[in-house]
Amino acid sequence: MRSKLLAALLMAGGVVVAMSGAQAMMSNDGEKSRAYLDGERAVKAKEYSKAIPLLERAVNENPRDANTYNLLGYSNRKLGNTQNALVYYQRALQYDADHKGANEYLGQLYVEMNDLPKAEERLVKLGQLCRMNCEEYRDLKASIDKAKAAPAAAPRTGS
Repeated sequence: MRSKLLAALLMAGGVVVAMSGAQAMMSNDGEKSRAYLDGERAVKAKEYSKAIPLLERAVNENPRDANTYNLLGYSNRKLGNTQNALVYYQRALQYDADHKGANEYLGQLYVEMNDLPKAEERLVKLGQLCRMNCEEYRDLKASIDKAKAAPAAAPRTGS
């Protein structure tokens, strides 16, 4: 009976929200899960350590969501987990190569890693996506320009 009801709802174009314990999964209409929303809220509050397990749960619920991977990358980058951030940003771009946030944040990570050629690749991509007229492009360009203008670290002398 339950499978017939589910089939009928799907055939009628209804939205089914699957429940796993107390958390909601992603619905057919693109609604975000409770774990994603809680993780996003933690990121906005700069509670990155709290955000990561929530966003990992959201990834388990919807393993192809570029937004979730982007926030995981951002949270890890803010905590200094460079390699994890790199993996998550690349995964976000695997699922959505045109994701402006992931392109910008990956570029920011490359600036932090002092890999300006790769940062500039992300800037070129953003320039194509928004014709050099979006916040993501402007922010990454400013970071790259600042890194280029910074004097090279002076060699240390022994004391």
